[in-house]
Amino acid sequence: MTMNETPPAASATASPDTETATPAASAAPVSRLRWGIIGCGDVVERKAAAGIVAANGQSIVSAMRNDEEKLQRFAQKYAVPHTTTDAQEVVAHPDVDMVYIATPPDLHLHYARMAVAAGKGVLIEKPAGRCAAETGAIAALCEAAQVPGYASYYRRYQDKFQKVKALLQEGAIGPLVAVRYEFRERRAEGDNWRADPARSGGGRFYDLAGHVLDLIDLFCGPLEFVSGDAQNLVPLDVTEHFSALHFHGRAQDGNSVHGHASWNFAAIDKADELVLEGFHGRIRCSALKQSGAVILEVDQTLQNTWKGSWFNRTRKKLRNKYWPLKKQRWQFAKPANTHLGLFEAIAHSAGTQGDNRDHLQVAVRTAQLMDGALEEFYGGRDAFWDHPQRWKNLGTIPRAAAAQSQHTYAADVDAAQVEQFRTLGYAGPFASDIEGLESVFVPVKERKDVHLKDPQFFRLCTHPSITERVAALVGSDDLSIFKTRIHTKVGFTAQTQPKHAIVPWHQDVGSKNGGYDAQDNPVPTYTVWLALDDVGPDSGPLCILPGTHTTLYGDYRMNFHANLLETGALTEEEVAQAIPLVMKRGEFLVFHSWLLHGSSPNDTPQRRAGFNIRYVENARRGTEAYPYVDLSPLAWP
Repeated sequence: MTMNETPPAASATASPDTETATPAASAAPVSRLRWGIIGCGDVVERKAAAGIVAANGQSIVSAMRNDEEKLQRFAQKYAVPHTTTDAQEVVAHPDVDMVYIATPPDLHLHYARMAVAAGKGVLIEKPAGRCAAETGAIAALCEAAQVPGYASYYRRYQDKFQKVKALLQEGAIGPLVAVRYEFRERRAEGDNWRADPARSGGGRFYDLAGHVLDLIDLFCGPLEFVSGDAQNLVPLDVTEHFSALHFHGRAQDGNSVHGHASWNFAAIDKADELVLEGFHGRIRCSALKQSGAVILEVDQTLQNTWKGSWFNRTRKKLRNKYWPLKKQRWQFAKPANTHLGLFEAIAHSAGTQGDNRDHLQVAVRTAQLMDGALEEFYGGRDAFWDHPQRWKNLGTIPRAAAAQSQHTYAADVDAAQVEQFRTLGYAGPFASDIEGLESVFVPVKERKDVHLKDPQFFRLCTHPSITERVAALVGSDDLSIFKTRIHTKVGFTAQTQPKHAIVPWHQDVGSKNGGYDAQDNPVPTYTVWLALDDVGPDSGPLCILPGTHTTLYGDYRMNFHANLLETGALTEEEVAQAIPLVMKRGEFLVFHSWLLHGSSPNDTPQRRAGFNIRYVENARRGTEAYPYVDLSPLAWP
């Protein structure tokens, strides 16, 4: 490794409001490192590469990316003399001292082996591995070969977080007692590799939490796992959305620090707050956001408020009541170069022959903490990507519950009901046996396919008391959900929502209702109408016309707009045979989707809500694309 030493470049330091920020690194000899990069994606191009070229004496001499056009654009931007689509050429390049591996995590260990075998040190983009075992394997490789190894946790070198560390070291809040962190953000849409645990190691939590845990480890490490948990909240995704961790750290005086952190990636708002509680005060700042304030709050309550004159006693009491805390605030702008401190630190370590082994060990500790939170969710962490049937996302939970159920709901369906379903097109109402139905959040406006984003409705349409009865009536358990909708009628609908007061007679058939097969024949589907409220005769109940599922009426493709009565396709005499479905909350009807149905206005002051669930036999799926949720036994764990 090239070891030409020069004085380090000065770090770009943000300007606090009240005093000078602590610089991220002290003066030390640095090494003129020459970098090879495997994977020049967005993070490298926007952030990391700028840190390399800005660090004194460092350069990029070789770069690899599969996309040749983007690779050449990157090379031109950062004056990279050698480019390739073959990673082996990067690690074998004679001028490369360090290899920066910035691919998706599933390739990190593979490329680390390649680089270490060539005698090159490595910087691994976070998370360093898909689990702690992979991260530990990379650390062990570097230690065995006596080459430097680092993980790309760069926030710890920024002035904002160095200020927090300095405040702790100078005892600004007394002995550190506890650490708590809370992160919230709305669910992000996207289907890139970060949403695939087999490539990324988990969801957004596994992608981002390491940054926060690395900072906490800097402030009060080494951290030790105590307990953790994770949940999937959105059925569309297979990864975790909510994660929580309880851990222990060590204060400056050696005493234990209790830590708790939570992340919610399907929240209704945003939050990013790290709080370090000391015996005499606290420090608050954001952790993922690199700009913003570091706030110090110190207890300044006065004691002995019973002593002195009346005036002094009163003054002390007022001060304690209204000004108990002394606050200081340091404001930091986002660093112009977010990764500069990291690359300066790597160069300093190389230039002084410093011990860098602890750097990857911190990454191993953060990975162990994240593994602890995800252990149960993924059914283990070592090579968990090979066993997706063990994952506890919403797609597997109801199926596992059905498999363990002591009650077989299909046995509740007798031969007479099956025959009625065949000849008249409906059966029920049945009792759903779903607990907590009264607490389901029902939106005021109608919503389509809510089961894909709302865990409560996903559990409803996959509950065995419903799916097993549908399977028994249809005669097949090889079914999928392809569509859902909430139908809500507020009180006195004719006056309050006249456009939604009446649902005209129609059949759910054709486009957007199961579609057509390869011969352009409409695909038959099946509907469950689940009462979310008590439905009386005057509250706009679902009405059906028995036996009409065997014929397609009028311009059936128009659905609600078929105008069957107006065109004469349906007569008033036929409508007179309609059956209104009066049901209690939790009861449901199963009917062939071609069965004519509709509803009248809700003439009561109470809301009337129902949940419409659509099923199709997998063997009869049409040519239209739907977000199918496969309920067949072969798809179950």
